[in-house]
Amino acid sequence: MTMSSSSLPSSTSLKCFVCGHKTHSAACPSCACIHTPKKSIIDDKDRDEYEIVDNKLVCLGHSKEFSEFCTRCKTLCCKTCSSQLHSTCTKYLLPIDVAASEIHKELLSHKIDLEDFKSRIVKCMLNISDIKQLKDKQKDDVLKAYDDIFDMIVKAIESKKQQLLQVIRNDSDNTKSAKDLELRCNRELKYISEQMDLVDNSLEGQENKEIFFNRYSKCNVSRDLKTVLQEIENIMSDSSVYQLSQKKSKVFDLLLLELVSKLCPSEVYCNMSKETIKEQLLSLVTYLKPQRIFKFSTNTEDERVSKKYLNDMVVFNDGCIVLTDSFNNKLKLFSCSGHLISECILEYWPFGVCIWDDDMFVVSLPNVRKICFIKHLCPMSVSHYIVTKWSYYCLTKVDNGHLVCTHCLTSKVDIVRVNNNSLTLIRTIEPDILGEIANSVCYVTITPAGDIVISDHLNDCIICYGLDGSYKFTVKYIGKYPLDGPAGVCVDERFIYLSEMGQSRILRLTFSGTLSGVLVPKERNLIRPKAISIGPKRTIAVSNFTRQQSFIQVFQI
Repeated sequence: MTMSSSSLPSSTSLKCFVCGHKTHSAACPSCACIHTPKKSIIDDKDRDEYEIVDNKLVCLGHSKEFSEFCTRCKTLCCKTCSSQLHSTCTKYLLPIDVAASEIHKELLSHKIDLEDFKSRIVKCMLNISDIKQLKDKQKDDVLKAYDDIFDMIVKAIESKKQQLLQVIRNDSDNTKSAKDLELRCNRELKYISEQMDLVDNSLEGQENKEIFFNRYSKCNVSRDLKTVLQEIENIMSDSSVYQLSQKKSKVFDLLLLELVSKLCPSEVYCNMSKETIKEQLLSLVTYLKPQRIFKFSTNTEDERVSKKYLNDMVVFNDGCIVLTDSFNNKLKLFSCSGHLISECILEYWPFGVCIWDDDMFVVSLPNVRKICFIKHLCPMSVSHYIVTKWSYYCLTKVDNGHLVCTHCLTSKVDIVRVNNNSLTLIRTIEPDILGEIANSVCYVTITPAGDIVISDHLNDCIICYGLDGSYKFTVKYIGKYPLDGPAGVCVDERFIYLSEMGQSRILRLTFSGTLSGVLVPKERNLIRPKAISIGPKRTIAVSNFTRQQSFIQVFQI
């Protein structure tokens, strides 16, 4: 639709409604960037407001009725405005009735949202009012509960205070009773010494009394028979008292019985005769202190000795002892009395050894990754070799076809099945997962229940695993003192035996890892014991190394 020139205002009468300058075109050059979004230029002449209201559906610039609505610019447009000023908004132009319908729907939607928001506000205010009323209602209950709890705490503290005061009073009374009992024991000691003079008036008897009573004077007074037996065990750990017990004299027996009767009240052992107590104590002493049967050297004068080289040892059922001499590349077979029966010189240095059957034993050769089967004959001879994937140190037999092997310079332990000329890996146990064993030479043994006990002398601990790889226990401390260089380990049907190089003694442990006692103390002339092995007739063989010689001691346990 074309508009006549008479209906448009002249260019000199038009002004920019933003900056006020007269315009000769749609916008002045200085305000082009501002005038761009503005879609109309209005006449600056005063217009009657009533006229504008009356003509609200007529475009003032073009004197035409509005026919469309621009949703982009949010303004009404006539046909001329649409074609000239809103030429870029063709996608946003809608008929007025359609635009009004859309706006009406939008307003209704906003109205619904406002009503919903209003109802939510009303509900929130009601909830706040309810909460306030509930708070006011429960305020008194809270204050009352607080007072009750405070009173209860005060009463509990007062009750605990009275209990502690009563314990202190009882301890004070017990201390007085203990002092009285100690005075009674001292009086009885004098009586015992007088009785001993009647039993044995010899010079030897007097010396024995002095030794025993000197140790007994350090014994704690106790009313518990178990504690008394522990004190007896402590007394027997002294070498001089042990020598006295070996004499089997009447003085020792009577002293032992009188010691128990004075340290322990009669009601504790009223059901036990003195002979029964005597037998128990004497068996305890004999069990704790094994007799050394013999001691013999394992090296000749022309052989070199190095205590830095660890070795392994095993005792056969007939009492013969097989020892691996890693420093001289030898296997040595000794009789049960310590005589050298046979030697076998190997090309490579041997280490671990275990019994395979009655006629053969197995030796590990870690530097060439082999294990060697040796015939137990006189002289010894090599049966055959088996090449292994890894270097193995110690070996122990599980059953007729399986071995447990410790790795060289790692923490792994392999369970393998022995075929004719090969090994099949069954399972690998890695104790270093728990941080217990890492990169050290380990001795290994098998308990009657099938658990693997590994000693780690570099990390000062022993660790136990099941054949299925399950963790059992770890021992790092004996009492409050750490293990000092655990080395050889072996078992019998009742206990685990462990050699401790740092303290030069043999420890006895239960199968749960609890210390049961010191089997062989340092006073028995042990010197850095290493490999140990259980022999027939309850004997235990222990290898010792010094700078000058290596030797084996055999004890009866």
